[in-house]
Parts: sequence; C-alpha cells; structure tokens
Amino acid sequence: SVAIVKKLKLIGTPLKVFKNTAFIKGMFNSITEVAAAEVLPTSNKRLPTSNRLPIHNNPNNSTPSCPVMPGFLYFGHNSGIRGQIKRPVKSPEGAFRATFEDKILLSDIVFLRAWYPVDIPQFYNPVISLLLPHQQKTGWQGMKTVGQLRAERSIKLPQNPNSLHHPIEREPKHFNPLLIPRSLQKALPYKNKPKYTPKTSKKSSILSRPVSTMLKKEKKLVTLMQQIRTIEKDRQYKKKIEKEAQRKIYMKKKEAEENKRHRKIQERRQEYYRKIARAGKGK
Repeated sequence: SVAIVKKLKLIGTPLKVFKNTAFIKGMFNSITEVAAAEVLPTSNKRLPTSNRLPIHNNPNNSTPSCPVMPGFLYFGHNSGIRGQIKRPVKSPEGAFRATFEDKILLSDIVFLRAWYPVDIPQFYNPVISLLLPHQQKTGWQGMKTVGQLRAERSIKLPQNPNSLHHPIEREPKHFNPLLIPRSLQKALPYKNKPKYTPKTSKKSSILSRPVSTMLKKEKKLVTLMQQIRTIEKDRQYKKKIEKEAQRKIYMKKKEAEENKRHRKIQERRQEYYRKIARAGKGK
C-alpha cells in the first residue's frame, strides 16, 4: 500500500521562444520519454495541494500509466511561472513544445520535478523457531548481521577514498578594480568621485614631452626669467621668516603688557576692598 519513490529533477534550456510557447531541449533523450511525460499535471511548487491542476486526458483522475509519477513543470529561478508539455518535435532528439503562463527568455532554465517509482525486490523467509521442541528452541540462533560478523572477525568497514575529507586549498582571488562609467561619475558628488591619476612610466613621460623649437635668444630669456623667479621666491621666503620672528617678539611683548595690566587691576581691586573693610569696622 506504500509506494516508494525517489525525486527526479530534469533540467532543460529553451531552443526557441515565442509569445507563450517555447521549444525546450536537453531535458529528454528520445521522443518516447517526452510521450511518457506528456500526461504529467503542471503546477507551481509553491501552491498548496488543493490548487493543483487535475491530470489531463484522464477522466478518472487516476495515476497515469507512465514510468514517471505526477510532478511539476515550472520555469527556473523560483519565479512560479507554470508550464505544460504539449508535443515532441522531430529534431533535435528529445526536444518538445511547451506552453507557459508568461513569456520566458532564452537565457532561462526550465525544471521538471517529478517522482520515479522504485521497485523493491520482495523476500519471504518464514521463521519457525517457535514451533521447535523446547531443547532445540533454546539453542536456536538467527542469522548474524554484517556488523556482528565484522566485529567477530575484526574486519574494518570498507571506505571509499573519494568520500573521505581532504584539506581544501584555495588560491587567493584577485579581483579587478571597480570601474565606474563616466556617465555615472558626473552624477556622483565630489567626495564619492574616484580620485586617481593614471600611472605613467619615466620612459613614456620623456617620450611624451613636446620637442623644443626655441631659438638661442629665446632660451636665454627663459633661463633669465627662471633665475628671476628663483631669486624672488628666495626673497619672499626670507621675508616670511623675518616676519614670523617679529611676530613672536611682538606676541611676547604683548603678553608681558597684558600680565602687567592684569596685576595692576588686581592690586586696585584689593585696595578697594580693604578700604570698604576698614570703613565697616569704624561703624
């Protein structure tokens, strides 16, 4: 009464896409497999059981006579677009025509989730130990398990070398720098704009210099102007140092005057409060 099944997940890709119709390839290998899957009901895997569509071409709503049990045909990425297998096509082998609730893209993936029945071999071995005489009943011993036999004979459990855990060695990944298009850079605020200068080698910078076409007289004038600018820059620097020294002297002098004025104000205040105290005692 209990049916044992295993999950079956088939993956296909669109071959041609029209409005709501698409040709799917890569899901089946022959026309026979497509014909066996034609009677499958279609539904969204996220819908409850009560909302599933009935099996078509089957008025009694019974299990179809095909190797694959009723499953779901839906368009990938959990979008929930339901579909229906219609008819197989001649070429390529295993392709078929399907209809969907909405238009799909050529870059999408189509999944078919179903269940495949598993036939378990039946074994019947009656145990008649309870029917034996009392002496034989106590000495009767059943078949030992594989674990008991291995423990008695010290046989280790066979291990598949491919199933063992091995240390994972991952190479460090090198990611490319983030490149922001110029159209987006214009819309960004200044603090978020990329601030960088392209690296130029010395060789390329030397080669990229413009060729000098000045005469000797012009070169002398340019040299003279550079010397004048250097002298002026040195003079401004010395002037700045002298000004800084004078400012320090002035600040020290001003600080001394401020301290002297503060002491005088404090002395006058003390003298004033002394006179008030003496006048209060005389009364």
